[in-house]
Amino acid sequence: PLASGTANDIATTVHGGTANISKILQKGRLRQARPLRIKNESIKKNALGYIGLGITGQCAKEINGRENTKPSIIKDSAVSMKGIIKSRTIRIKNNKDSQLSSKHSEIAAVNTRMASFLWPKNPSIFDDHFQLLSPKGYIHTASLAVSGLKKKMEGRKINLGQSVEFEIENNSIRRPIYGQCDGEEFILQNGLVVINKTNKPVNIIALT
Repeated sequence: PLASGTANDIATTVHGGTANISKILQKGRLRQARPLRIKNESIKKNALGYIGLGITGQCAKEINGRENTKPSIIKDSAVSMKGIIKSRTIRIKNNKDSQLSSKHSEIAAVNTRMASFLWPKNPSIFDDHFQLLSPKGYIHTASLAVSGLKKKMEGRKINLGQSVEFEIENNSIRRPIYGQCDGEEFILQNGLVVINKTNKPVNIIALT
C-alpha cells in the first residue's frame, strides 16, 4: 500500500498500530464490522474505511494515476494538492438531509481514521454507525484535514438503518466529480446518491 494509503489507515485502526501477521494470527480476536455502502444510479460500492465524494475522490484519482512511484507521504501530499486544485464543487438538489446544503467541496462517510496518527484504539469501524462530514469550502475542508492528523474526525452520527440521500446535478462529462471508496476512485453520476451501512457484517481478525 501507499505510505499514506487506505490499507494503512484501515490496518492501523483495526490493530491499534502497526503489527506483523504472526502477532495478528496469534493474539487477534474475531470481530465483525459492517462496511459502508454507496449507491449512485448504476454504481454500487462498499468500503470498510471511508467513502469520500469531491476533494478526496479527485485526490485518490491523482495518486492512483501515477506509475512506478515508490510510496511517499511527501509525494502523496504534493499530488493531493493537485487534486484539491482540480476538484469541483458538488452541487446537490432534492436533499433529504438537513446537514447538507446546495454546495459542498467534500461529502464523506467515515468508519475509520483518515490519515490520523493518534486515533484511539476503539474505532467506529466496529460500531453500528458512521460519521458524516460535509465541509462547504476549501478552508473548512483543510481545517478538517489538519485536525484529522491529530484526532478522530467528528461529524454527525448516522446509525444503522439510517441513510444519507441527495441528488447530484451538473456533473460535467469533461470535468467529472470523483468519489472514492477506501482510496479507489470512481466517477459520480448525475442522480440519486444513497450512503449507509450494510446489514451484512464481515469478519475481521483484530488486535483491538
